[in-house]
Amino acid sequence: MIKPAGACLALLLILATASTMPTEARHHSKATCSTKSKDNSPASHFSGKWTGTLSGNDPHVNAVLVLNNCGDKYCGTLLWVSDKSGTCKRAVSGTYDEKTKSCILKDDRIISSRPKKPFVFGLIKKYDLQLGSDSVTLSGSYEAPSCKDFGSLDLSKPKTPPKK
Repeated sequence: MIKPAGACLALLLILATASTMPTEARHHSKATCSTKSKDNSPASHFSGKWTGTLSGNDPHVNAVLVLNNCGDKYCGTLLWVSDKSGTCKRAVSGTYDEKTKSCILKDDRIISSRPKKPFVFGLIKKYDLQLGSDSVTLSGSYEAPSCKDFGSLDLSKPKTPPKK
């Protein structure tokens, strides 16, 4: 099946941007991590690069989430790319909720955006993310009351090619 040129361009944008996102994720806020979290802590399993889709007012959004953690705190970036609504890169932060075993994030700011009319990008008040039992899938919901946008996320860790 041949994909529309816009979809191919969106995929290229995701791949090109993803290679620079970890550095930005570490430096997007003034907060710094003074202690290393334990590699086996539940909160650390949410760290890393995640790719997949979001569905809300625009039902077909490609996404790349890059998260770093320090203890139970997170910072990172989330890139949204869609032929329908446009492109938006967000700085996110949040905490690990021990009671629900979930990662709770919010948008700190919109780093860059190119919305397509009639769409408008607003700040997300809350992302509620659950780690799959396989530790390579992440799913959940998001809320943006100011834009009347409530949706879902389905992400996974990209497969690492075997070393030669």
